[in-house]
Amino acid sequence: MIRLVSLYACSGFLALVYEVLWMRLLSIQFGVSAFAVVVTVAAFMMGLGLGAWRFSTASSPVMRSSFYLGWIECGLSIFAIFLPTLVRLTTPFIDSAALRFSDSLWHVLIFLAALILLSIPAYAMGAGFSLVLRYVGNQAKALPWIYGFNTLGGVLGALWPLWALPTFGWVASLRIAALFGLLLAFGFWFVLPKGLHKKKTKPPTSVRPPLNTLIKYGALGALSLALEVAWTRLFGLIMLRTEYVLALVLATFLLGIAIGSVLTSQLGRFKWLNLLPWLVATGIALSLIEWIPVSAYLESAQFSGFYQALLVQGLLMLAMTLPVTLSLGAWLPLLAKQYHNSGQWLYSVNALGGAVGALITGFVLIPLWGTTPILGLIAFLFILLDFKQHNKLWWAIIPVAAGVLLWISQMPATSRLLPQELGHSKDLYHYEDAIAMTEVVEQPNGQRYLLTDLQRRDASSEPTAVLTQENQVYFPLLYQGNPHSLLLLGLGTGISDEGSLPFSDLTRTAVELSRGAIIGAKSWFSALNQETLKQTSIIQDDARHFLSAHTGRYDVIVGDLFHPDLAGVSSLLSLQQFQRVRQHLDHQGVFVQWLALNQFDLSSFEVILTTFKRVFPEGVMFMDGMHLALVGSADNTLDSHGLFTSLPTGSLKKEFLGESKLTWSGRYMGIIPDSPVPVQDEWAPVIEFTLPRLHYTNSNELPKILAYLMANRPPLAQAKKELSVPVVDSKNFEASFIATDFLVRSWLATFSGQDGEAAHLIELAYQANPQDRWIQYALSDQLFANQKNILSHGLDEKTLLQRILSINPYHVEAWRSLWHLQQVEKDPDADHSLAELLQLSPLDLEANSAKNRGL
Repeated sequence: MIRLVSLYACSGFLALVYEVLWMRLLSIQFGVSAFAVVVTVAAFMMGLGLGAWRFSTASSPVMRSSFYLGWIECGLSIFAIFLPTLVRLTTPFIDSAALRFSDSLWHVLIFLAALILLSIPAYAMGAGFSLVLRYVGNQAKALPWIYGFNTLGGVLGALWPLWALPTFGWVASLRIAALFGLLLAFGFWFVLPKGLHKKKTKPPTSVRPPLNTLIKYGALGALSLALEVAWTRLFGLIMLRTEYVLALVLATFLLGIAIGSVLTSQLGRFKWLNLLPWLVATGIALSLIEWIPVSAYLESAQFSGFYQALLVQGLLMLAMTLPVTLSLGAWLPLLAKQYHNSGQWLYSVNALGGAVGALITGFVLIPLWGTTPILGLIAFLFILLDFKQHNKLWWAIIPVAAGVLLWISQMPATSRLLPQELGHSKDLYHYEDAIAMTEVVEQPNGQRYLLTDLQRRDASSEPTAVLTQENQVYFPLLYQGNPHSLLLLGLGTGISDEGSLPFSDLTRTAVELSRGAIIGAKSWFSALNQETLKQTSIIQDDARHFLSAHTGRYDVIVGDLFHPDLAGVSSLLSLQQFQRVRQHLDHQGVFVQWLALNQFDLSSFEVILTTFKRVFPEGVMFMDGMHLALVGSADNTLDSHGLFTSLPTGSLKKEFLGESKLTWSGRYMGIIPDSPVPVQDEWAPVIEFTLPRLHYTNSNELPKILAYLMANRPPLAQAKKELSVPVVDSKNFEASFIATDFLVRSWLATFSGQDGEAAHLIELAYQANPQDRWIQYALSDQLFANQKNILSHGLDEKTLLQRILSINPYHVEAWRSLWHLQQVEKDPDADHSLAELLQLSPLDLEANSAKNRGL
């Protein structure tokens, strides 16, 4: 028995390794990790259920069970070994199908293909469950140990890919698991005794439980997997949807089930079956109450390191889910014992119900009602599993339970979930679908944030953020010189699209996966994007699928700022994605991928640079504040003629008047350097396993990245040569180039605590190029912050504010202070200051209120 349990625990380990690796495969195909989770779990459960059901009625001698178990593991290993080859061979057909079929039909076909393909090996795993029970003579008393230790093995299997994927890559990890599977097959053949009975007899047939019991347990399976899908979304909201958190959710869910199953072997009583629905419903209700303080705690918690953070997150998940998962784990052994059944029938209907529950929850219920209401519904349906219609007390309990669950399952305000950062915010918009949860929140000053999955702040209406977003499109178009077509990979708030406004005769296309973001951009950020968003063709699709499914070519393609640490997102910065983009560049086309420097550590940053350089060997870098533009061209030439020609004609917005072509040329950081680091490959991912650690490290990686960029920046003479700076622009380019040097050095001085040196460097930067917006902000912010000290030397406040605005006419708080002062003095110029404030910050609550009151 010990050998059997040990070998079957190893089988559980391999099963979950395969499941997680399959999930990774589908996240690449679908482009969304949420889709991959649902489809993989559904295929897995469907295969398990069908396999267990089919072999529950099969008749074979006990002595042959170990033989078949070995061949199952052997077959799974062969499948795993050849799956990468199968994927490689079918990829051209998948891309071809993307060209021929509509987006929705293509996704349906991929979904069905994945469901069928992955359910085949899962079918074999389900058959293995029945064969193991047949090996022990279909004894119900053996079920808790077999089921429990198989699930415990699955806990380790859910966690192993977190180490294997970044170490070996997807293909090698799968084949290492396959090698272990072959060893396991030999274990079943040669280590396991031929049978627990000496006679070569058939075991007693497993008696089928009553039909109503099977229906109820199938419904329980649907609710259990619905719960897993909903909890995966919920914990992804409060703990960031990284690869680590997804694995922790799966591992903690399985751990509770395993412990619950093993405990019933010693403590199980039939009467517990009447309590289990209530225990599960109560546990779900408590998790709905607990997730609010847990979210607030995790927002402000300080951890000494990454592994401590993972441990705390895992323990919190375990505490919130354990009452439920223990009950779910106990259910199968208790039912099997009650009906003197080995469990195959119950296991099969439970798994099949789970497949249905996962699909309906992921693709129908959550998009319709949202995650927290669905959790409340699941809890209520668990109570109904024990409903006794002839008991009058039940008719009183049901409406009370429904009311309580409805109340606690309402989506709480963002201010309660993130009290430290958004404690005074107001929710304006909430949208949830199978892809993500999207929210727009408003701060007390009227500025708005676009949030995805609660903690990802994708963009905001803050004036400096608006400048950054507009520059993401303005600079690539300026660099290309004569653009006629633009493709945006990511829409966000739509503000970045406004950067294309100065360019006439431009066809604009934007690809955005999140429908919530598209609606949010149109409805809640229209004051900042309304002029160009109406002229843009917006396509809801994954960027990877769009590039595979369309043949159009573009003069300029812009890769939006992404959150590369989140599961599935880093593929947008992969070798394959950059190759797809290059195939869609027109002759002399330009691709610009933006990176937020504060989202990377130095090693991951070098990985992305190396990956980009592999596809664009002559790729170059330009800085814009704390963002970096990686620029590649279709013809692999460093052609920056757009920076040294006249600005395009058209309706030029005032916001761009300070950002001249020479200012942009001075932000040149050089050709992307060579680094002896791996590339970010979709099949051998790196950064999504290293970047989550950045959230919990005590070291600041930003100074290291800035120092790296400065160390690799070419000298002035070399930069002029690389950019082919015209003689007529040489002097101004030198000033702008030196100004950027002073600016970055001032940031490094600030990080090292040398505030005096930083202030001096900012003044030198302003003297070199007073038109650079980031230098203007740095110097004006410095003066504005030191108002009290400056005023103590005899300068009056109005003169100081006017001095600040002469340096930076875009300084919102300086305009606000001047407006307040002019109001007190009854100065007629107050109306002008208010108008300037509203132009720079159209959503400013105080300014709009004053305008509406006629002040």
